Amino acid sequence: MIYNIGDLSYHILDYQESIKYLTRFIEMDNKSARALEHLCMVYQDSGDYNQMLVMAKMYVKNLGDYKSYRYYSKAYIKLNDIESGIMELENHLKNYHEKRFNIFVGCDTSDPPGHIYL
Repeated sequence: MIYNIGDLSYHILDYQESIKYLTRFIEMDNKSARALEHLCMVYQDSGDYNQMLVMAKMYVKNLGDYKSYRYYSKAYIKLNDIESGIMELENHLKNYHEKRFNIFVGCDTSDPPGHIYL
């Protein structure tokens, strides 16, 4: 129920309410991909790119799937800190178990699995 309120609040553009409920949900289940992704989306759409980066780092740490890295790289782009983003992503790639990511600078974010967009 808590996730659903946060999700619905996001879709009706009530970002503060969405943040409140999604944060509560993540406190209960910090490995929920949908909640972490939605909270990244809320911060992105509300223009709070610093919080988007904080949440994307948690998303990467807790799940490390390609969507988490997408939000991670998009946060650096939004913050206009591409160099730091590239360095961070390269460090992650060294430790990533599949090592199948390709880094593209300035490409479309159409989400093909196995790619990081920066």
